[in-house]
Amino acid sequence: RRVRQKTITCVREAVPDRGEAPNLLQRRVGSFGAMWEEAKLTSRVLPVVLILPVLLCAIFPRGAPFRKRVVAATAAGAFVVAAALFIGELALMRAEIAVARRIRTFALTDALANEAEHIGALLPFASAASICLSGFITFGTEVNPYAAS
Repeated sequence: RRVRQKTITCVREAVPDRGEAPNLLQRRVGSFGAMWEEAKLTSRVLPVVLILPVLLCAIFPRGAPFRKRVVAATAAGAFVVAAALFIGELALMRAEIAVARRIRTFALTDALANEAEHIGALLPFASAASICLSGFITFGTEVNPYAAS
């Protein structure tokens, strides 16, 4: 908890006060803690919420025969499982998209780094060529008076 608070404080101090941007950043960083607390609460409540439709269909309506309530409870359980699978697949989809973005960013960074290495490799050659040209010009300047006479 101290590390998170210290990080938020460092971010607040590092961002200069330029209108609304620092406040948005503070809200975004600060909301992570609230989201984490909400996730902890959800992990306690989620099993109860998931089993509730099954129990309600098994108990109500009271006047219906037991076999109909069992079928309704089974259908509710299947719906809950399908909803849980949908939520899981949605989270997996978002994670795969995030990983794909990171891989794409890495590929772009790698390509730019390779380009920089290529240009960096040409730099010593260009430097040597310019020194050679300077020497040739100096030689031509020194030989010119002898050629003119």
